[in-house]
Amino acid sequence: MAIAGGHSENESSQEVALTEANDQNEVVLANLPAGPTERRVALLVSLVLLGIGIAVVPFGRVRLPVSNAWVPLTTSLMIAADLITWLLLISQFKIVPSRALLVLANGYLFAATINIPILLTFPGAFSPAGLLNAGVHSTLWLGLSRFAGYSLAVIFYAVMEKEPRAPQLQGSSQTAVAASAAIVISIVLGWTWITTSGESHLPKILLAPGQPSAGFKYVAALISLLTAASLLLLWFQRRTVLNLWLMVATSAWLGQQIAKFIHFSGSFTFSFYASTALLFISSVVLLVVLLRETMTLYGRLAVSLVALRRLSAERLLRSEAYLAEAQRLSHTGSFGRNLSSGEIYWSDETYRIFELDRSDVPTLEAVIARIHPEDRDQVRETIDRATRERTGFDIEYRYLRPDDSVKYLHVVAQGFEHASGELEFVGAVTDITERKQAERKFRGLLESAPDGVIVMSREGRVVLVNAQVEKLFGYRRDEILGQEVEILVPERFRSRHPQRRTQFFTQPRVRPMGEGLQLYGRRKDGTEFPVEISLSPLETEDGTLVTGTVRDVTERTQADEALRQAQTDLAHANRVSSMGELTAFLAHEVNQPIAAAVTDASTCLRWLAHEQPDLNEARAAASRSIKDATRAAEIIKRVRLLFKKGTPERELVDMNEVSREMIVLLHSMATQCGVFVRSELTANLPRVMGDRVQLQQVLMNLMINSIDAMKVVDRRRELTLQSQRGENGHVLISVSDTGVGLPPQQADKIFGAFFTTKTSGTGMGLRISRSIVESHGGTLWADENYSSGAKFCFTLPSCEPIQAPDVSEDRAARADDLDNTRSGTTGAQS
Repeated sequence: MAIAGGHSENESSQEVALTEANDQNEVVLANLPAGPTERRVALLVSLVLLGIGIAVVPFGRVRLPVSNAWVPLTTSLMIAADLITWLLLISQFKIVPSRALLVLANGYLFAATINIPILLTFPGAFSPAGLLNAGVHSTLWLGLSRFAGYSLAVIFYAVMEKEPRAPQLQGSSQTAVAASAAIVISIVLGWTWITTSGESHLPKILLAPGQPSAGFKYVAALISLLTAASLLLLWFQRRTVLNLWLMVATSAWLGQQIAKFIHFSGSFTFSFYASTALLFISSVVLLVVLLRETMTLYGRLAVSLVALRRLSAERLLRSEAYLAEAQRLSHTGSFGRNLSSGEIYWSDETYRIFELDRSDVPTLEAVIARIHPEDRDQVRETIDRATRERTGFDIEYRYLRPDDSVKYLHVVAQGFEHASGELEFVGAVTDITERKQAERKFRGLLESAPDGVIVMSREGRVVLVNAQVEKLFGYRRDEILGQEVEILVPERFRSRHPQRRTQFFTQPRVRPMGEGLQLYGRRKDGTEFPVEISLSPLETEDGTLVTGTVRDVTERTQADEALRQAQTDLAHANRVSSMGELTAFLAHEVNQPIAAAVTDASTCLRWLAHEQPDLNEARAAASRSIKDATRAAEIIKRVRLLFKKGTPERELVDMNEVSREMIVLLHSMATQCGVFVRSELTANLPRVMGDRVQLQQVLMNLMINSIDAMKVVDRRRELTLQSQRGENGHVLISVSDTGVGLPPQQADKIFGAFFTTKTSGTGMGLRISRSIVESHGGTLWADENYSSGAKFCFTLPSCEPIQAPDVSEDRAARADDLDNTRSGTTGAQS
């Protein structure tokens, strides 16, 4: 990994170097920053050139020998130098189409082209008076315009280049170059015509040869100011290579003007020769720099190209190595086949897959000869069809190895048609033997599964089933595959099934389907049967599928139903057993309201037997008799309900009402045993969904156990019945007493079957009570009472929103309960 990291870093640095070498900031002199040494050299050269111009001034009028070849020679060289400089600047402009750079290039073009009429009109160069019908002042006006044109070009360049974002030219650079060159040449031609043919109309700037007029001095001063201004503007520009050496050239122009204009004395003086030399230097300076930087650029470009080629070769070799290794790891080879030439290319992995030697020339016939006979015709037909239709193909087939064993291959190819019309196939071949073996193992496991397995798509289409599905639903496999899975769902559930499938794919995870519900499957003949289904996502190349495992739970459902019936019968027997113990107490409880009803009926008769019957008293006595008879009927009705045997029916049950009923029902038994019954029932208690008789049985069993546990104690006998809101929306019911408490070291056994501490107990009461509570989704447990005795609690899930407790109603209910029990209890205790 360290070596790989080093290669990566080296490659990155080389790429950065190449990028920088090709960046326009590095190849355009207008953007290339100058180094410190180059700055010092340029400054020194500028000062020297200015110094030469100043030093010439005292000796400017000294006459030197006449040389008619001097002007043609130097001017021709300047024309060539300025034209080459213009071409080099235009080449820079084509890289970065800056208008400032184009203006500067045209300044050099102007200097080159204006030198042509200067040379032609110079007296003594080609004729004693000059060509082009020039006058005395023509050459001088052309020379002054050369200075002005160059200075103005430098000023415009400096001003435009100083903008925060140098203006870029819009449109074609060739068009801009051609248009600007045409304008410059037109200006030169026009000004040449004015200075030659219209020379008589121009101001006279020479009084006589070598004697300037006052106008000449003003014009010369103006031109010198323009040159000085251009030099000053360049000084405040960025120190790029172009700007730096442009300052040197402008310094030479300024030095030449100082040498020539201060003591203008005509031609062939010391100032004449010196100023011409400085003018020539100004033309050559930038040319030398441009040539040097161009040569440096080409050298760097050559080095970069060599490095780029070397890097590309290294990358290519590395990519080929990576590709070969990736093909080896993925068992995928590549190939190409040119139909016109018959040439075939195979990668190393392709040779390994087809198990041929690398020295063998690959042929299509050799491959087809090794294809399994049962697949050979199909493969040949597929390739022929792709060749005729000039398309690709995708096929799987069996390939015979040298030892006659079989490997499975997957071949994908795409046809490409060249511009010449030649067709070439490029493709890949993958060894899928391991995948096929895994698929066979998967199918073997699938078929051996004891449950039905259905694999379906996101759209609910059946993709795969096993033999158990055929047995469970009565369909043949080909009748199910490709069909919607809803054909296996009863019609009454089909409308909701797609929505549940969509919900599963929203958060795919392993889970049972329809948790808490009884699910059913539908056979081909329309019959239904109970099933249990578990779902799990299956990630494949085609996306996420869902695997459903279906189990027929008919036998288990029947067994559960039989068990529930047995539990119901056992609970009924327990109720009958418990009511047997209550018989004596119930006789007293029923006898009391009946005796009261007889007494009230006799009283009614006496009031009616008077000579003047008292109807109000008789009516009151009759009402009391009816009330007592109704009370006896209610007691008998509650007892009959407890003895009732049948299928449990779930309904909304008010546990406070059930508690009050049990208090009334066990009132006589508690009174005779000297037990004070106290209730603390929370008002507005949410109702629960359950079987009323079974819940009455649980509460009656717990209360009878508490009464029995207090028969043998000498302290205050108190049974407290409480109802309140529990956690998570549950209703909490508790029965506590002050009896003997739970048996020591055996508290965990009291809910076991046949465990009892009573001499006449069956040991099934608490066991049945816990079963009833748990079947209602609740929990039953026992605790030691905080003072003495025991406390039994059970919770039941509520089915109504929880309301705020009404304390006043709670207190009123508690007072009613105390009133219902106080009369009998007080008598027993006294």
